[in-house]
This record gives sequence, C-alpha cells and structure tokens, in this order.
Amino acid sequence: ALVLGFEQLDLEDRFRGELHSSLFSLPANSSEEPTFLKKAAMAVLVMLIVLTGNLIIATLTTPRPIAESASYLFDNNSVTIFIIILSIAGVYLVPFLVKESFLLRHWTIASIAAVLLILYVSLLLPDAAGISYVIAGDIRLFSASRANLWSLAMIMPGVGGLLISFYTLVKTYPRTKLIIGAVYSIVLLLILSICLDSWIQLVSGLVISAISFNLLPIWKWILALSEKIANSWHETLLGNVRIINHGIYVGLGAFFGSLLIGVLAGEENMWGIVIFAITVTVCSALWAQIIEGSNKLKRPFGFYGALIGIIFAGLLVWYLGFDVWAIIGATSVAMPWIQGIGRLRCLINGCCHGSIISNSDLGIRYYHHRSRVVTISELKGKPLHPTPVYSIAWLFFTGFILLVMWRSELSPALIFGMYLILNGLGRFVEEAYRGEVQTPSANKLRLYQWTAIASVVAGIIMTCIPLPFPELSHQISWNIPLGALIIGLFTFFSMGVDFPNSNARFSRLV
Repeated sequence: ALVLGFEQLDLEDRFRGELHSSLFSLPANSSEEPTFLKKAAMAVLVMLIVLTGNLIIATLTTPRPIAESASYLFDNNSVTIFIIILSIAGVYLVPFLVKESFLLRHWTIASIAAVLLILYVSLLLPDAAGISYVIAGDIRLFSASRANLWSLAMIMPGVGGLLISFYTLVKTYPRTKLIIGAVYSIVLLLILSICLDSWIQLVSGLVISAISFNLLPIWKWILALSEKIANSWHETLLGNVRIINHGIYVGLGAFFGSLLIGVLAGEENMWGIVIFAITVTVCSALWAQIIEGSNKLKRPFGFYGALIGIIFAGLLVWYLGFDVWAIIGATSVAMPWIQGIGRLRCLINGCCHGSIISNSDLGIRYYHHRSRVVTISELKGKPLHPTPVYSIAWLFFTGFILLVMWRSELSPALIFGMYLILNGLGRFVEEAYRGEVQTPSANKLRLYQWTAIASVVAGIIMTCIPLPFPELSHQISWNIPLGALIIGLFTFFSMGVDFPNSNARFSRLV
C-alpha cells in the first residue's frame, strides 16, 4: 500500500523521464519479440509466485484423511512425477515460445492473477485449499520418501495455469491450435488422473483461467458501465423538495446491509443497530461539514466522520443496554457491502473522483452538469482514474474475508480491527489517485491518507482486545426488516433528498 499509494508516484514525479525497467518488470505492451533474458525472467517470476502461493496453502491446510477406497489411475510415484514434470513444462516453457512482447506480458499477468485468486479462495475456504492445484487434499500427507514429488508439486501451477498457457500458445500459433489443443488435453487429463476432486479442479480451473486471461476486457466492461452510471444523474422536484436518483443506491445499501447486521447480531439488538446507524450517519455529515463544507457543498458526507461516530454511537447503545460489541462486529462485516453499493452514489454525485489518468482507455469521463467533477473540479470530459470503482473492487474482496471471520466466530474486536486495517490500506492507495480540489494535503500526503494511516493503527490496537464471540439468539422477527427499512429510508433522505431553494447549512446536496 505504501508503494502503490505514495512511493511509486513520488519516484515518478522526482525522476520524471529517468525511469528504467528492471529485469523482472513486466514486458512492454508491444509486438516486438522479447529477449531470451526477459522470457526467462518472466518464467522465474511466475514460478516464484506459484511456489509462494502453494507454500502458504500447504501451511494453512489441514490434511484431509483419504478414504481407504480412494484410488488414482496412476499409483506409481515415478509415473506421478513424470506427469507433474510434463505439466510444469506445459506452463513454464510457454514464455520461451511466445514471439510478441504483449503476449508474454498477458501470460505473466494472467498467471499471477490466477495464483492470487486461488490463494484468496483458499484463505476463505481452507478445507478447499489447493482447489486448482495438483497438491489438493493429500500433499501434506506425503512422507519424507516422497520429497521429490512434494517439491515438484510446489511449483505446479495446476489446471488454471495450464489453461492460461494453452490460451497463450493458441494466440501465438493460431494455425496449429488443433495440435496444441490435443497436446494440452492429454496433459490435462493426466493431471486430473492423479488428483482428488478432479471435477472440482477442472471446473474451478476453467473459471479462474477464464477470469485471469480476460482481466482487461472485464475491466473495460466495468469501466464502461461505471461511466454510464456516473452520467446518469436524474432529479425530481416536488415543490421545494428535490429527490436525486443517487440516493436510491445508498438507501438500498443501508437497507440490505442493516438486514445482514440484524441477522448476524440478533433480533434483540436490532433497535440498538437503528440508533447506532443514525448516530454514525449524523457524525459523518458533521465531519464533512467541518472539512469540506462551503457555499457549494452545503451537505457533504465523510467516511472518517462515520468511523469517529462509532465511538459516540457505541457509547450510546452500550448505555441503553445493547450488546455493543455484537453490533460493532456485525456492522464491520456488513460495512464493505454497504460502502460498495454506496460508491455508486459517489459515481453519480462526482465525489471521490479520480485525478487525470495518462492512459485514457482506462479512465472514465464525467459530463453531467450536476456532477462535482464538472461544477467544482472543472474536469468535464477528462479521462479520470475510476477511484470509486477501485474502492468497490477492494471492498468486494474485503467483505468476504470479514464474513468468513464472523462465520468462524472470531472476536468482534478482531473483526472490527481487521475491517479498519483492510479499509485503511485500500483507502490509502485509492486516495493517492483522487483528484478532488477541496481535499487538503500535508507533507505530500492527502488528508485522508493520514486518516487511513490512523485507521490502520487503530485497527491494530483493536485486534489486541481479548473478547469472546458474543452469545446471540439468532432469532428472526419483523423487528429486523422494520429496523432495516428505517435505516434505509433515513439514509436515502439524508443523501438523496434536499431543498434546492434554501441556502441554510445542510439544506442542499449540490
């Protein structure tokens, strides 16, 4: 986060025009043939990342007992070693066969992405660790006499890596795709023959390789959809009251998020959740009013004001007799999803927007005259970093981690601390690419980068508080949807309804 959010940008600024690529830098996005050294470097880079991922998975995995009836097509160690070597060759020889630099770059990025995706799934579901690796299930059971098999399996990228290499070779040699397909089909069948849960590995490998190999088209589709949302402002006037469509997103996010919190924290805490949510929203508005409030911004909202509001909201619900840690822990689980949906409001409103991006194909443009990008930052039509989309992507991955932590009945203080840490790391990077003119800076860091650092530190402290998992009734009643509806409507009114003819503080959203 420090490199992406500060050091890299600072180096590029201070050594403009003097930057050089290193041996392990990604190949150029060109049609020139890469050097043999660059090909070897990319093969070694991917191998090291695969090795690291497999070692982490093997460390976290509790070995599954293999049923006595379990059998492999090949039980001979020498045959198994041969199959693994064959599959390794089918992946790591590919860089040396690629003729164009952009294909080598594509292969490298896709291979690394596949490892990270599999590692992420394995962290969430340890019982399914190694889902697309030949080491699935019984690698931890290998005895010392099978050390050669174990060490070879540690650099085996599995079904996903093999499919990515197949796609790359087909792109390089389209006229021989049938021959390439036949060879890789045989290798794939041989790999599956020595694995447990071969069908799971095949399906997961197909999904992971398809996502990893098509990262750029997927990202461009997301950007096109985000730009469409960013320019979809619509408002309805009812006398002196204005209803803005972006409030629907935050209202729905608050409603469904509160439903989740109510289900997790229990029906007995639902009205405490309502009080908690309203208090946090009010503190969010007060914070933003102090930091960003102006004649142009009568009613802004600030995320870090909400975090500070947790202190006051927590004290209030504790005083009223609710289980404050159950509420805070459950809220931490739901917050990434609430924030992620709420970021769609940021797209339409133009807040949290990015700075100008050098690669215009990877930016989004704002045109609507109501957007803050146009009215305050004066960047109409400029390609900007899609920072709200960066945030949504990071929150998506964060959300599943916190859900698994709650399911594992970990301490609510630990869950809250991990939320603060992960959110702070993501926000530190995201903020570096924002372009809001009204955000102050100090010592080369934007204000919200400093608050992100404070969030990480506070999260570290929270993880040290020894608290048991709360005993909850998990009863479901009408109080939960009713409370969630109240929170959703309050949030919708706060962030989507204003009074355009008034100049009073907190009267107008734009």
